[in-house]
Amino acid sequence: RLAARLVRVVGDLAHAAPKDAMCRLVAFTVDYYQDNPDFVALVVAENQAGGRHIRKVNRVHRLNLSIIDVIAEVLGRGVRDGVFRVGVDAVDLHMTIAALGWFQIANRHTFGHIFGRDFDSPRQIQQNKALFTDIVLRYVCTTAGRKRPAART
Repeated sequence: RLAARLVRVVGDLAHAAPKDAMCRLVAFTVDYYQDNPDFVALVVAENQAGGRHIRKVNRVHRLNLSIIDVIAEVLGRGVRDGVFRVGVDAVDLHMTIAALGWFQIANRHTFGHIFGRDFDSPRQIQQNKALFTDIVLRYVCTTAGRKRPAART
């Protein structure tokens, strides 16, 4: 299921403007984790088990490398267009996007309780998605790429 959704989004990313592709990637990641909290729990359990099962699944490695290739391609197009800065590593960016999306699932009960945030509410999910998108764009964009179009009057 993840592979099918990812392929659909990855295909879209390859044809989207670089900034739009980044926004879509962040949105996809947040939405996927929201829709599949058991996936987050499964990966946490696998990490607690020392990763002994994932080493046996070659497809996971290939799938993750394909998304890295797509991210690298989007970053390259963004650099050529002058909107992304040089030197952003695709694996680091993938890790960052995953960590941001992951946090609100993995810590929704503890962090949410301590700070009074309902990470399951549609409003909070949208706020976090906007925050994560802003963080990622600030990380990858050049100063020129960060500029927003003038407001229409």
